[in-house]
Amino acid sequence: MQEIDLTGDGMPEVVVDAGKFQCSSAASLYGGSGGTGLTVIVGDKTAEFLAEAWTVTDFAGRKVLLIWHNGVDCGGIGVDPCIEALVWGGSAS
Repeated sequence: MQEIDLTGDGMPEVVVDAGKFQCSSAASLYGGSGGTGLTVIVGDKTAEFLAEAWTVTDFAGRKVLLIWHNGVDCGGIGVDPCIEALVWGGSAS
């Protein structure tokens, strides 16, 4: 779990990356070729994604969540590049 201010309101939101979970008896329990679960909690709303990788970057004074998806999520095949950029407003919308 990471706390990151995605809305710019000075209060951190929660990002839970199931790819960071560990279990000694099940190496791939939390993900597969389509990625692993990524949960973003902003205010009282929860968004779920499958992500092969993700990062938060600054762009034009805002925090942007970049998610690398499996290419199938963008209408291609698994190896095709597919990146989603997400921005939240200060009202947690």
